[in-house]
Amino acid sequence: FLNDPIVRQTPEALAAYPTGEPVRFPDGTLVKSPDHPGVFVISGGLRRPIPTEEVFYAYGYGFDKVLSTSSRTLGLHDVGDALLLLPESERQASVSAEVR
Repeated sequence: FLNDPIVRQTPEALAAYPTGEPVRFPDGTLVKSPDHPGVFVISGGLRRPIPTEEVFYAYGYGFDKVLSTSSRTLGLHDVGDALLLLPESERQASVSAEVR
């Protein structure tokens, strides 16, 4: 939906749509909140803190891939274990998907 225009709708039109569970970020997504300085990677449905810039770069991440979202949306994912600086051969196994 990146380049789709926003179309205004009436409350009545919106009420016709069914509601469901909140949509969570897929595994491999890098996220942060403007209310919190830390960056997280979604892995196994959990948000795993990335404790240092060294760890961030060791996994090949780039800040251009980090999505900023609300604290409320970030809170849809429970906090998992912090991402550790592992030997390169073990890094991919410690996160469940490539960064999106």
